[in-house]
Amino acid sequence: MQPTNASINLLSLLPGYLAGYCYFTSYVDGHYPSMRAFWQSNPTALSALSLAIATPIAMAVLVYYWSIDNWSRHPFVSKFLPFASDGQWRQVAGDINTEFRRIDKFTIRTSPIAKVVVTDNWVVLVGQWPWQFELAHQSDVTTTLVASDHHHISTEGHLGGTQYLTVKVNNGRPNADSFVFRCI
Repeated sequence: MQPTNASINLLSLLPGYLAGYCYFTSYVDGHYPSMRAFWQSNPTALSALSLAIATPIAMAVLVYYWSIDNWSRHPFVSKFLPFASDGQWRQVAGDINTEFRRIDKFTIRTSPIAKVVVTDNWVVLVGQWPWQFELAHQSDVTTTLVASDHHHISTEGHLGGTQYLTVKVNNGRPNADSFVFRCI
């Protein structure tokens, strides 16, 4: 939970960095004698600064909202709850964490920023954002090949091209979402 909260707060600081960088480069170039002159001549930059200040505050409030009731409102908890007995989502999170640390997991890199990890008991899709993932227990899963695309040009220089497979992981457990991933 803490790495996702840290990353969302860190990413929310990026607009502030960009607004500061915008001002700093204009000031160093000598176009504006003061900060006030810069903001008066650029009303869109002032709006961007307001957004840059509001974004980290909003993200801090969001993380605080997630932390109420012992993190029960965090988006990960809603993914863990269908697999938890008696609402003990921390046990599910601990089991997944233990299996992730083992060396005998199978990892499929589906893109530079996403991967599917198959452990002894779990199928986990770690998505594009640090706080986004899909989860399925292997005993409840059926996989279906949705599509197969063959391209004659390979990005890695192999003869014969590349084949992309789109796989759907059908989750048989009630209240648990199915998900789709595409692999090479």
